[in-house]
Amino acid sequence: MTAYHLPSFAELSGVPGGDLVRDLARWEPERRTWPALFEAFTDLVKDGGGGTPFGAAAPAWVGRLVRERVRVLATSTIGSDTFTEIRTLERLGLVTLEPDDDYVLAMVSGLGDRWGDQRRRGLLRDDPELVERALWRVFEVEGGGEVSLAALDKYVAVGAGWRLAFADLIEDGVLDRARVLRSCLLALGRGFSAFRAGWFSATYESLSPTVDELAADQALLLDLLRSQVTATVGMAVRCLATLDKAGRLDDAEFVVACVPALGVPVKKTALGVLRLLAAVAKRHPGEVAEAAGWGLAHAHGDVQLKALELLRSLDARDVVAGRLEALEPSVQRVAAEWLGAAIPAAIPAAGGEVAAYQEPARELVAMTADDFTERAAALMEDARDPVEVELFLAAISEMSDLLRPIVKRASTVARGDQSSWELRGHLASLVLTAGGIEHPRYGMPAQALLHARLEQGPTVATPTDAAGWIAPMALVRRLRDRTPGHHDLVAALLRIAPEGRDEALRAAGDLPGEMGQVVRYALGGPPAPIGTDAWWVAAARARAPYADDPHLIAAGLDGPGQGRAATYELALRPDRYEFGVHWRASLTTDPPWKHRLTPGDQPTVVRPWSDGAPDDSWTGGPDWVAWAALTWPHDAEPFFARGVRSTLDAIGTEVEHNTVAVLDALLTHPGRLGPMAAATLASGLSCGDPVGRTRAVDVLVAGRITNEQLAAAMAQLSGPCKPTRWATSLRDAAIAGQDTAPKVVEVLTLLLPRLDNGYAGLHALVTVLHEESLRLHVRPADDPALHAWLGTLRGSGKAARTAKAMLA
Repeated sequence: MTAYHLPSFAELSGVPGGDLVRDLARWEPERRTWPALFEAFTDLVKDGGGGTPFGAAAPAWVGRLVRERVRVLATSTIGSDTFTEIRTLERLGLVTLEPDDDYVLAMVSGLGDRWGDQRRRGLLRDDPELVERALWRVFEVEGGGEVSLAALDKYVAVGAGWRLAFADLIEDGVLDRARVLRSCLLALGRGFSAFRAGWFSATYESLSPTVDELAADQALLLDLLRSQVTATVGMAVRCLATLDKAGRLDDAEFVVACVPALGVPVKKTALGVLRLLAAVAKRHPGEVAEAAGWGLAHAHGDVQLKALELLRSLDARDVVAGRLEALEPSVQRVAAEWLGAAIPAAIPAAGGEVAAYQEPARELVAMTADDFTERAAALMEDARDPVEVELFLAAISEMSDLLRPIVKRASTVARGDQSSWELRGHLASLVLTAGGIEHPRYGMPAQALLHARLEQGPTVATPTDAAGWIAPMALVRRLRDRTPGHHDLVAALLRIAPEGRDEALRAAGDLPGEMGQVVRYALGGPPAPIGTDAWWVAAARARAPYADDPHLIAAGLDGPGQGRAATYELALRPDRYEFGVHWRASLTTDPPWKHRLTPGDQPTVVRPWSDGAPDDSWTGGPDWVAWAALTWPHDAEPFFARGVRSTLDAIGTEVEHNTVAVLDALLTHPGRLGPMAAATLASGLSCGDPVGRTRAVDVLVAGRITNEQLAAAMAQLSGPCKPTRWATSLRDAAIAGQDTAPKVVEVLTLLLPRLDNGYAGLHALVTVLHEESLRLHVRPADDPALHAWLGTLRGSGKAARTAKAMLA
């Protein structure tokens, strides 16, 4: 019977195993596996051992097996007590391991059972050498991915986490409490990510340090006020507040150290710092004004107001006067009245509502024999430039013999766990194919046209400009020189630019066969009998992108994105649970979906989808998304009908990898931007990833979505979206662009009357509207719909108080 676990150290240390160790050296290579090793040691215990004790090291292959297991455990979780087996072999003297970072992470990952087993604490109690060699190093090694203290404790049964293990080991006297507390603070100062740093701050606070313990490490707590992790700063402020209440705060050091903490975006933390400064001011009034002045630079008006109150109590007029223009307008008015100063002039209102599309200022440079290899190698590392991908496809059929120097790297990229699914991995597989090495490529329906084009030799679909268009005459010339592949012609037809079609139609008169008929039809020529459905669908969508096509409808190609122009509608439905609400999104098409052509044959339409159901969304990464955005330059709506799934998912997570790539298309796509594009922007302004929100702000500043479209989309998505994130994004946009502040006021003027007056977080949006209208010296409350809606906000809450101020 196969053994699946190694006997324990207690079991093995009591039997002579020297004979087995010598026998291991004679094992055939195919037998040198973990299961065989487990079985041999299990039999050793069962048989009572041999004649000689353990003493000599095991043969080298055992060490290699163990080190490979350490490397695996350092990056992935198995869920079982695997590290104990490694440690058993180490304690028996069979292998020697350095307590490096991989070793420490392997211990975190594989010591004990995360599903309720209490063995971890017992194993550490019985192994003081492991505690000293490795356990204390968990405060130095951050980890990543699946393996870190934070990640392991997130998915464990109650009582099985590392945090509770540390508490129990302190209680048992195995670990020094003061050293654990100090080590947590030192770990928080090492620049770990917010998620992984959170484990150390939570562990520190769970131990409820006493005033004496806080005072002993006060210098470390003060250092943490400059942390880049907001939760860490918040914890430090709470601890310092405890010291202040006990009369143990080092006032002078706090005043010097607190300035970075006043810039933390979390209002509660910044207000906590100001409360401490106010307490210090009672003891040392001459020392805090300069530090308190930094509170006037905070993004939140409540923090500015609290800082102003403190500075007024100190009569620090010069400090306030120097920062007057940076204040939120409502705070600015209070400060100006106190100073007897004039209020800064209003920002002039912008002109037009929607900015015109700006053609990318980029000249397309074809790949040559001199640079082809270098540019191909660069694409295998990063394929997020879709135009460069197109130039590569245009060159590879003629210069494939130049790729030999990068075949080895291509093999690594094409077979990588992640890169093999990315576009760069598929480009690497093309390099392998060019070198005579076949490698499979897999794709999803959303990538069907793109995948097909990777397989089809010389291309006629290479854009002639960076926006993705093909000049009509350029396409006609290409079609005279070569016969396109099926999907390559589909791609080329969809990219025909609007300008220059009449001249190209005259020149295309001699193009042969159905291909010539299709191209002439796309350019505005007469209809002809339909043979290849996919070609005629692409031609119709190029000929009149937003209109129905009678010729195709008469031939039975009357589905959305075929003979009939498609429109999309997004719907959201709340699923209510005991602990909250999950909003489920779905997409429908008008006219209703008809499945006649494959996704690769009609990339101009997205089939209906619903949250939680299988779909044809993108897989593999942002490089696929960027290339997909180049598919149909006439109309961006199909792209965003699919892309909005990424931005909707990003509302509830910080790890939706395609969000930024989807939002980038709002800046770069030259086609029509409609309700799907607006929904993408609205959800992007509320996504969990700050980088994604920043990109959405860039889109808002660019002004490509109308105010009415954005307001309507925000109203529709008000369920899943976070109004406080919207407020932050809108405020950032108003500050970032001189022309954007009036747009923000207009969007909020249109949006707020569409929201329920009990909407959680509403005050944040009302506050932004109030502040920006004061900054512009405009009065949005004169709008009848907004005026009536503001009147429905009653009570003593912040939204009601702000509404009253706007109506005054």
